[in-house]
Amino acid sequence: MMKDMREMKIELTTLAPVIVTAAHDAQVMTRAQRLVPGSVLRGVLATRFIERKHLGEAAHRDEAFRALFFQRLRFLPGYPVQGKGRAFPLPLSLMKSKPQGEEAPVIKDRFLHKGAEETQGLKSFRGMAVRNGDSIATVSVRTSISLHMTRTTEGSRLLGRSTEGGIFNYEAIAPGQSFAASILGTEEDLRSLLGTLELDEGEGFDCRIGRSHYTEYGRTRLTVRAIGDPPAITAEDVEGDRVILRLDSPFLPGAASLEGASLPSARELLSQALEKALGDTVELQEVYAGAEEIDAFRGVWHLPAPRVAGLAAGTVFSLLRKGGWTETELASLSALCLQGIGSQRAEGCGQLRAWRLGELTLGGMEEAEEAQPAPPIPASVQERVKTILLRRIQESLRVAAYEDVAHLNIKRGQAHFFSELSDMFQYAYRLENMQEGIAAILEGRETHGDGVERAKQWKSDTPFQTTLGKLRLYGKPLKRYLTQKNPPYLREGDQSLEVAVGLSTEEFDRFLDRVSLTREDFAFETGACCFEYWRWFCRYGRKKAYAVGRDA
Repeated sequence: MMKDMREMKIELTTLAPVIVTAAHDAQVMTRAQRLVPGSVLRGVLATRFIERKHLGEAAHRDEAFRALFFQRLRFLPGYPVQGKGRAFPLPLSLMKSKPQGEEAPVIKDRFLHKGAEETQGLKSFRGMAVRNGDSIATVSVRTSISLHMTRTTEGSRLLGRSTEGGIFNYEAIAPGQSFAASILGTEEDLRSLLGTLELDEGEGFDCRIGRSHYTEYGRTRLTVRAIGDPPAITAEDVEGDRVILRLDSPFLPGAASLEGASLPSARELLSQALEKALGDTVELQEVYAGAEEIDAFRGVWHLPAPRVAGLAAGTVFSLLRKGGWTETELASLSALCLQGIGSQRAEGCGQLRAWRLGELTLGGMEEAEEAQPAPPIPASVQERVKTILLRRIQESLRVAAYEDVAHLNIKRGQAHFFSELSDMFQYAYRLENMQEGIAAILEGRETHGDGVERAKQWKSDTPFQTTLGKLRLYGKPLKRYLTQKNPPYLREGDQSLEVAVGLSTEEFDRFLDRVSLTREDFAFETGACCFEYWRWFCRYGRKKAYAVGRDA
């Protein structure tokens, strides 16, 4: 394990829109992450290191370069800053109630509140926040969306429009925001890095990060703040005989951990990594985990890196040690947390931090808003805000439809099925209850057009019904999504209106209250939003079916 670890704090301030693409970005919409990944920080500093030492394309042969950037140092992701605090991904054990009038939402931690009665009516509390004692203030990142056109030919550039039909959107982190990152390593290694970079504490340089950084995007100021002691686990973090740990960055188990007939569970993946480092002296108990996929682009290759899956930042679990934790064992655990677990640790993955239990409350931003009451919003402005929000939500649903169709195993000749499905939704949307209309239409499709019910061996299923029975989306029959209450974009349970518009739950609720709107005004699970999703789902499905036909 790494000994005598020190932490060099890095501040990244966006001077222009920055596009750090998220996983699952579709062709019509390139989404941005709300952080600066450790791989990006490492790439920026590696580029400056290579320039200062004049290594050129032979950097991989330099022993110091390999040791610092691929072995001994840990480049941690940059999370947004609020005040003097660095935000962190909220533990997935947290749940929150809906706001009731002027009463603040109730936050409960499932490590402390285990019963179903205690958590009834609560929903997952996700996002990023800063913590001060038992008070939590949520933190969000401002973003902007820009429309771009593909204009590769000389004629299209003169026209100022796309003659090829290539139109896409970029979501970018807005300028003027700061992110706190850090680099972990020994004092000697950190000083060696600064010496080669020709930097000192308090100094920095301008760089470009993210996508399209050769144009107007990506300009960022990187500043070295200070070198100090990293966070450590102490006796105050021990709850009885257990320590609660949370993933501060995604945990990527690596290919070796994913071998076998079935995909290991979160508990199995964590057990393998922890047992390898700590032995069988500790026992993994409660686990609250989420999955995450990581995308990256390797500038050296000018190619995207393979997409890898693991456990999301915010995954939290408890470690029990019978007989308690001694100072020596806590020091070993601290070293493991800083060294990281899993693969891609040099890029900051697998970082662990202690999570102290307590009765938490929301604080910070709510008090500032109460001090400045705003005037009422005119009805015309309210209606315009509703229209803009609805369009933004529908745009997000079109992206979701594109991604979902990509997971369907569509075969040649199924284009007509999606045309029929589209007609079905067009008709159901005009009914008073769209969901009941869909169910009634599907029931009517059970038999042939002559209305005669035939035995199974007589092939009673219609071609439409046969295709509908074969198509599966995320392991479930497509028909189930058509008949159940929640459409596919709500399959994970945490997709909601605020996710669609890129705001935290607290921000979105405050915004709706400010303009005198409610979530019911958007009918996210039914109505126009649901119809928009299925309409584009059928359109993308039909295009994919035609493409299969052409490929054949």
